[in-house]
Amino acid sequence: MEAYFLRITKIKNDLLSIGEVVLNREMTITTLGGLPPKWYIFRTTLLNNNVIPGFEEFMARCIQ
Repeated sequence: MEAYFLRITKIKNDLLSIGEVVLNREMTITTLGGLPPKWYIFRTTLLNNNVIPGFEEFMARCIQ
């Protein structure tokens, strides 16, 4: 899971280096979409909440 988040963070940094702004919420939702099927319940629960966590909080929850 950590390798997945390292890859996502690298892509975000690459986008930032060319002047693209990537919002925290956008990062979280995009990363959620790339999780494997066994994360379905986690993903659904998170998306059904009224507040989607920032990317750093989301990453910490997933790595736990």
